[in-house]
Amino acid sequence: MLDAYLHVFLFRYILLLIVFIESFYLLLFYNRIHVNGATNLRLTLFFIFCLYFVGYRQWWIEDVFGDSIRYGKAYLEFSLYKSWDFETYKEYGFWLLTYLCRWLGLSVEMFFLVCAFLYLFPLFVSSYKLSKQYPHLIILFIVTTMSFYMYAVDGIRNGISTSFLILAFVNYRNTLRFFIYSLIAFSFHYSAVWPFSFFCIAILYPKVKLYLFAWVFSVFCGFMLSGYIKNLLLIIPFLNEKAESYLTGTVSLSMFSKVGFRWDFVLYSSLPIWFSSYFYFIRSYRNDFYNKLFSCYLLSNMLWVFINEVPFSNRFAYLSWFMMPLLIVYPMIDMKYFNYRYTSISIVLIGYYLFTIIL
Repeated sequence: MLDAYLHVFLFRYILLLIVFIESFYLLLFYNRIHVNGATNLRLTLFFIFCLYFVGYRQWWIEDVFGDSIRYGKAYLEFSLYKSWDFETYKEYGFWLLTYLCRWLGLSVEMFFLVCAFLYLFPLFVSSYKLSKQYPHLIILFIVTTMSFYMYAVDGIRNGISTSFLILAFVNYRNTLRFFIYSLIAFSFHYSAVWPFSFFCIAILYPKVKLYLFAWVFSVFCGFMLSGYIKNLLLIIPFLNEKAESYLTGTVSLSMFSKVGFRWDFVLYSSLPIWFSSYFYFIRSYRNDFYNKLFSCYLLSNMLWVFINEVPFSNRFAYLSWFMMPLLIVYPMIDMKYFNYRYTSISIVLIGYYLFTIIL
């Protein structure tokens, strides 16, 4: 097992090499790009690469892998003979996963590999579902997102939950699959009910312009009325004790470098909004799935904007940020008449990941 710091270093810079290779390949051989055995092999190898660097690690190094140490200790202390208590094990999907892994006698390292598989597999399947021709580009944008690794090794339940939620979104036309994958997402982290609800609103009431106006207005309200809105949100029973501790600031701030209204997070959140607005308003790009995803992002991010000044608000921001890579890459690969498509994808991909590394 690699040293924790070396582990993360190798993942970042091997991934950077992959990004450059894929980008140059896209520029040089764009007229020969099609799905074949070699493409599927590359996807398989990339999946194995991600599985290893996400799942097989020194999980006890808290400075590098965050809450992994708490997940690991909880797994080791888990008892097969303890009765199930809903108040203790609210996310029954994760409880069932833990129970099965303990029952099979898996080590804690194998447990993290299983968690990594559940995090990655829905993302790879979703990428292939969205584009048979460019699944490797979609998954590259997902993996190079700033929050990807954080929720692979730190917010593990949240990461698995949103992966299944993406799989639900891309299957929204199939009602049964849509609800099954969503239920799986809820069972790992019930905060997924927020983006799920907003996606359903987007299905029933597809008004992108209205949601965009509401998001802009929410930035003003979040800045001017954040304290009042925060107190209102604490009334909602859905917010569990941990979420409440984030809102009230009773948790330790040692890992939170900045408090107050997070203009840096707002600007980061606005990147896919500017990008999507360009395609929607200027290029008149219309795609049913994309419009719903854009609407869902606006509504989900709007919820976070109201409380973005509180400590650890990134935990709430992720309920929209997990959609960010799809909003950026999907119109570029889906538009039939998009000049300089491959040049644009290459430049955006390289810039996107360099931005992630710098931050």
